[in-house]
Amino acid sequence: MVNDVPDSEDMSAAIIIPVRNGADYLPACLESVLKQDYELHRITVSIYDDGSTDPEVQNVIKDFKQLMEAAGIEYCTNGHPSTVAPRGVGGARNEAIQACQSAYLIFLDADDVMMTDRVSRQMKTLAEAGPNTIVGGNFDRIPADATPRYRDYHKRLGSSHLELFNHSFRDAPIAMPTIACSRDVWLNVNGFEEGVGVPEDLHFIYSHLRRGGELAKECGEPVIRYRYHPQMTSFGLDRRELLQVRARAFEDLVLDVQWKASTFMIWGAGRDGRAFFRCLSQEGKQRVRAFVDVDLKKIGTRCHGLEVLPVSGLLAPFVTCVALDRTNGAFEQNLERTGFLLGTDFYYIS
Repeated sequence: MVNDVPDSEDMSAAIIIPVRNGADYLPACLESVLKQDYELHRITVSIYDDGSTDPEVQNVIKDFKQLMEAAGIEYCTNGHPSTVAPRGVGGARNEAIQACQSAYLIFLDADDVMMTDRVSRQMKTLAEAGPNTIVGGNFDRIPADATPRYRDYHKRLGSSHLELFNHSFRDAPIAMPTIACSRDVWLNVNGFEEGVGVPEDLHFIYSHLRRGGELAKECGEPVIRYRYHPQMTSFGLDRRELLQVRARAFEDLVLDVQWKASTFMIWGAGRDGRAFFRCLSQEGKQRVRAFVDVDLKKIGTRCHGLEVLPVSGLLAPFVTCVALDRTNGAFEQNLERTGFLLGTDFYYIS
């Protein structure tokens, strides 16, 4: 077994697995825990069944009890029956964390599979990064050709807090199934937001950043195989709510801090730019000076009462509400030609 973390610290790791149905995927998930090259006696598996309607889920959970305990892994299983309303992914994670005592938390969804060195690599990174850091990693997809644009975007992101923060408002800069952190991080943000259809991953990361937390990423080889299928909980998330969460975080972390004395522009007078404007607070809306667009049909018109300017009229600071990797590089080339710097002069919002 691999052990590159300090013996002087409590480097116990809990694998936190929220479950609701998905019995077909759960065996591969649990088998990937047994294959970890981290010292297994330092690992706890804590599962919370959020009211599965499929009775086979409990059968799978019970089948692995002896296997886990024989490997030296503490195995905690809790949950509630299907007659009780689900708590949501965030609620299930909170219950699973409360049921164990480990100093560090490794998050794993029941339909995903860990690489054999995931725990050892991320525990080493956590030991180096410090207790106020959320650590993520790269991932492969199951099936391999699912969402290549999303997968490659995450692979392009580096390991530094600054780079990850600069991309925090386009999407979660760290995919939730790859996250690991200390128990203190979870305590500091008062746990996950609960409820069905709640983007608990965004709330968790933004709450951490609001409290001065750091982000880091285990770059290189993937830490998990992230399954894509029709029953994914992310399909139940409302696009408008996701944007509202990002907009509130942008106001708290950028507009009220870094750009405190500034008005700003919005690049994109189409659907996404208009939607972002509507999600801003009244004070935030008052600080938008203009929209910018390349569409000749929009230039010279007004959007939410504000003038739509050509790109030649763009001034920093600004946000871009234009999707990346969708225009054969045209938007990215236009943005690069401006000479403005990500994280100083502008941020991506989508």
